[in-house]
Amino acid sequence: MNEDEVFETLIEGMKNFSYLPIPGVSADEVMAEEEKNGIIFPDVLRMFYLNFNGATHPDGVQRIYGCGEVQAARNEIIAHLEKNIGADWKDKKLEKFQLQYPMFRNTLLHDKWIPFARNGAGFGLMDYAPTRFGRLGQILFLEIMNTEPFVEVSLHSMSFNAWVMSYFEPNYLEKSWNLNNNEAPLPAEEGNEEEIIANELFSFVRQAFNQDLINLSGDPNDPDAVILGANTDMPWVSAEFRVSKLPDETNA
Repeated sequence: MNEDEVFETLIEGMKNFSYLPIPGVSADEVMAEEEKNGIIFPDVLRMFYLNFNGATHPDGVQRIYGCGEVQAARNEIIAHLEKNIGADWKDKKLEKFQLQYPMFRNTLLHDKWIPFARNGAGFGLMDYAPTRFGRLGQILFLEIMNTEPFVEVSLHSMSFNAWVMSYFEPNYLEKSWNLNNNEAPLPAEEGNEEEIIANELFSFVRQAFNQDLINLSGDPNDPDAVILGANTDMPWVSAEFRVSKLPDETNA
């Protein structure tokens, strides 16, 4: 799916979800915001800002932030963190964090996590500081629990385009792996062959995907896909991937 089709899905999805768009900004304003934050917006998000500078929602809960609202959105998140976690929130680490193959950094909020959307106490963030296992621009979801002092960060999508399709197109199956809580398998116990296989499989697929050697597909009717799987009695160390075959030139 090309950028124009993803953009059309975003716009149509906003209409279907009753978002109220705000008039767009100029290309100079978009570039100025990029320079201020030391980033480059994804092409589809840039197209969005030129046409609609964010969008509100009648429920007052959902929001797509505008181009110049990055710092205001960060301040909003920080206010929630200070209220729920405390003034020392910067010194805290995530309570639920997988250390073996971390795709994002173990922190409650990173300077290079750029907010672009909100849904209640949850915030969509573009990650411009991934670990070596992650992808630049991957989408994180940060949720600050209102009922207890707890923050959860999870990997939502591998790109902004994938977020658009998974959020606004219900029939779209994102090309991403499906692991419990978006985490890698837990470290295998010595001698547990199934867990070792699951971990090795996850590592192989991740590396191949990050090097653009394979595609991951959730479409059960994909004729070019094969299944790689390893399962144990514990679902959090299970791994199953529907993997499109390597291009011919990579098999030479």
